[in-house]
Amino acid sequence: MGGTFEVKRAEDLLDAEFIAKWRDRKSIDPLAREVLRTILDRFVENGGPLETEAVTRHLPGRSPGEIQEAIARLDQKDLILVQDGKVVLAYPFSAAPTAFRVMLGDGRGRYAVCAIDALGVSPMLGQLVRICSSCHHCGEPLEMVVRPDGPVERASIMVWVGERGDIRQKACSSICLTLNFFQSQEHLRQWRKNHPEVSGAAASLDEAFKLGARIFGELLGEII
Repeated sequence: MGGTFEVKRAEDLLDAEFIAKWRDRKSIDPLAREVLRTILDRFVENGGPLETEAVTRHLPGRSPGEIQEAIARLDQKDLILVQDGKVVLAYPFSAAPTAFRVMLGDGRGRYAVCAIDALGVSPMLGQLVRICSSCHHCGEPLEMVVRPDGPVERASIMVWVGERGDIRQKACSSICLTLNFFQSQEHLRQWRKNHPEVSGAAASLDEAFKLGARIFGELLGEII
């Protein structure tokens, strides 16, 4: 029947392939970790994009050459995305506007790559945030307040967690394009009727938050 979907828990969305990818990312060297921390700090502070050459100014004890090599390794591991000499994405943050705007505790706005990334910002930074997005079916604005321990109300919101079609692709050009909010199960069902070809599963807002917290509060935290 059209519009059907499976609702999964966060732990069931963390498949073996996903975990293996993060284990590989954890293998980065200490310099790459230091560079990643610096890049993420800059994205929190200024929003990006960040000139790769500018990273050297924040790590004066390191040579420009070794910093550029570390940036290349982070790009290869799909922890950041570099285009035209600039870091334009550092998960969970995007320098370019997206459908997922996250208002930090001090009122500054930052863009997240996808719905799960947006939900992961609060546990990653340890602060209350407000997510401004929209229903992927009808376009109605959605606003969620999220604390480090979970979302505040809006229990009816659902998240579609799309499957990644090609593990060789970067997340920003594959899976993150199908990670979206829906204002209700009914709106998700209607969207599924029109898009039966999109593989994946649904998650409640609480379970989607757990997934975001696991990725950015724990897995990314183990790297940086």
